[in-house]
Amino acid sequence: MGVPGVAGTNGDPPYFGAPAFYLTDLGVAGDGAGEAYQIMPTAMAGTAGTVAVVESTYEVAQGVVNRGGL
Repeated sequence: MGVPGVAGTNGDPPYFGAPAFYLTDLGVAGDGAGEAYQIMPTAMAGTAGTVAVVESTYEVAQGVVNRGGL
């Protein structure tokens, strides 16, 4: 991935590390209706000290939903 105006090896920006994300299965959700997952993406800019972390929790429930399609 190249960024115009940013020098880096092979035209890549000089990031300290590649972006990543982590998924954690937290088990049964608090309401008992689905499975809870924690999603934590991370990214580093030019140094190890410039880290961005966003943490979210989602619930995935099984079921059949008729949306009036076919």
